Amino acid sequence: GVPMPALAPQLAAAAGYTAVAGLGLTSIKDRLLKLPPSSTSTRARNFAVKRGSGVAIWLVCILACLEILRFELGLTLGSIFAFSGVSGLALGFAAKDLASNWVGGALLFVTRPFVPGDKIALTNLPQSVVERIGWYATRVRCDDDQVQVVPNSKFVSNKVSNLSKRRHRCIRENIHLSYDDLPRCGEIVAALKARLAEMPDVDTKRRFYIFIKELRETDVEIEIEVHWRGVSSQEYRERRTEALLLIAEVVREFGASFAVWDGVLTNSGDSAASAGRLVAALDLSGRRSASVAELYD
Repeated sequence: GVPMPALAPQLAAAAGYTAVAGLGLTSIKDRLLKLPPSSTSTRARNFAVKRGSGVAIWLVCILACLEILRFELGLTLGSIFAFSGVSGLALGFAAKDLASNWVGGALLFVTRPFVPGDKIALTNLPQSVVERIGWYATRVRCDDDQVQVVPNSKFVSNKVSNLSKRRHRCIRENIHLSYDDLPRCGEIVAALKARLAEMPDVDTKRRFYIFIKELRETDVEIEIEVHWRGVSSQEYRERRTEALLLIAEVVREFGASFAVWDGVLTNSGDSAASAGRLVAALDLSGRRSASVAELYD
């Protein structure tokens, strides 16, 4: 038979024709399959259709190339695969990073942790929307409209959070009330539970926490955790604003006030005055702490 080195030009030409045919057909496929984005499930189905059709096109081109080589040059499939296996092994050692990114692209297609249109968070990458998932890299657009191209191997070796698949959004806040309002804290907590539970889309079965958390040195700390069912980012910010204003309204309705010790000590520019306020605050808080037991004896 003809030695393999003598057939290298023909093999290179066949590989080139295969690459041109595959790229051309893939480009036509991408133009024909411009599917509009919709829900998460629809985006996943569209991504599977586009990527699966691309894989099918390349397989057909490669098989056609092998058949042409077999008939035109008289090569057996075993010799072609042996040559391509040795060449691929040498190329794999020379381009290890390239191969790892291609493997990462294949894993993204098989596992589909996210699809184009999803919002994700990755280590050392701010929250971004996926625009395109390629075989080598993925293009994302950050919240500040900055476009970044991330190698696919990064998604395999780092933790990825798909923010588009969240079923709930929540707020976690700790408010601090004055010790003068301690006798009314129980009523305030009950009122907060009732008023926040009436907000739209609130899921009271999922960590609906409104409790007195701690009696601190200078104030009473109340923890608040509220979850909403599947709202968008815009709606979540509106719900959060409504909840915070509602918390302030309930506190004001009971004649209570938020503790301001930290603000007094931090915002004061006069060190002597700050020291005086610190002494007075500690002395007052000590008297209040000692009187806590007397309030409920």
